[in-house]
This record gives sequence, C-alpha cells and structure tokens, in this order.
Amino acid sequence: MEKVYEKIYNKGLALKGIKKGLFFWALRLVDDFEYDKPYTGIKALKLKIADKLIFSKWREALGGNVKES
Repeated sequence: MEKVYEKIYNKGLALKGIKKGLFFWALRLVDDFEYDKPYTGIKALKLKIADKLIFSKWREALGGNVKES
C-alpha cells in the first residue's frame, strides 16, 4: 500500500494550480479520519466534496474495487 500511496502522492506533486490545492486539501482532510466513524456537519460535507472530486478518481484508478468510507 505504501507504494500505491507514494505513486498517488507523486502525481499530486505534479499537478498545478487549483487541482494541486484540492489534492492536498483532501489529503489533509483525512489525516484524522477514522473508518466507520459517523461524520456530521461541516466535516461530513468536506469529506463528501473530497470524495466526489478526489477520492472517487483514486478508486477508479485502482480498479473501482476499493471500499469507500
């Protein structure tokens, strides 16, 4: 998994502008993520946005069989 993460992270470093900002915003957002924890309010909204814009693309790149939160 570390190699997969490293490859994704390096692709993020190659991005420019708003895409790069969104990429690293999403990574910071999940620094304290806990699986099966019910998130509410603004945190839930941010996670939903990050999932739509960033994480869904990661799952797709990994074959679509990665379980979402």
